[in-house]
Amino acid sequence: MIDLKFSPASTSMIICTTVCFLLYLLVILSCASAELLLAFLIKQTTLPVNEISKSLQQMGYDVMPSDDAGRFVCNYVYYHSLKFAEKHGIRSLFVHFPLFLAIDEEVQMQFVASLLEVLASLNIQ
Repeated sequence: MIDLKFSPASTSMIICTTVCFLLYLLVILSCASAELLLAFLIKQTTLPVNEISKSLQQMGYDVMPSDDAGRFVCNYVYYHSLKFAEKHGIRSLFVHFPLFLAIDEEVQMQFVASLLEVLASLNIQ
């Protein structure tokens, strides 16, 4: 996931790599059951997030990888996009963007264009 954190104080873009749905259920399960459930529930992008982040950093963007898509809607959306991608043999990437107060709209639009260029340049089969 690429994240441009939703916080007026944040000025970083964060790429999320992993998401876990229903993690709170693990508290009530035994360790053996929890491990099986965790393996089923954790989804991870197949895109090279570190490589993508480094390319964007070299372009001057303040980008960092993350394994936390956030709570509620973001986690839910990313989990289901990864599940859909896995089912259909495609890839998914989640990007958090901060408010325009933190990073203005033009910079964010340039970032999206740069991200698409980086993704297009990857040699992924």
